[in-house]
Amino acid sequence: MNSDIKKIIVDIDGVLLPGKYQLFLGNRDVINGNLDDILFDPFAIRCLNIFCKYSSAKISISRTWEKHKSISDIKTIFYNNGFDGKFVEDEIIWGGAIMDTDEDHIVIKSDEDCFMDIDKESNPHWQVMVNELDGLSYSVMINILKKLGIDIGVVLEGEFF
Repeated sequence: MNSDIKKIIVDIDGVLLPGKYQLFLGNRDVINGNLDDILFDPFAIRCLNIFCKYSSAKISISRTWEKHKSISDIKTIFYNNGFDGKFVEDEIIWGGAIMDTDEDHIVIKSDEDCFMDIDKESNPHWQVMVNELDGLSYSVMINILKKLGIDIGVVLEGEFF
């Protein structure tokens, strides 16, 4: 049975763009705001697609990338990287805004600084930390599936066999 979680807030740096992906040519100029040729971790994108497909959750982006691109442009980058799930409409979340909702949600992050204003003791929302160099792992995917109430057997059968 699926949970009531409707939103997964994703930090781009470290989750979709882990340190190991800085070695790819299109990702080397990200620091200068060139996001046109960016390559996200395909496994992380696949995980987001699975989370959206097998639950009612939508993706909300947590990052300051709107300094360089519009929300529409950022969504296009996601789509160009294979994302076919659903976004929370026109929303990019800053760290403190996570507390502005009563809706239960999951936060996938790698960098403590982007959420440093969140009081972890009183924050009712489920937070997942990933290794910023390696990104989203298989074990993290399994834990998120469990939190979403998704049977891993159904996902394996539907996606991998």
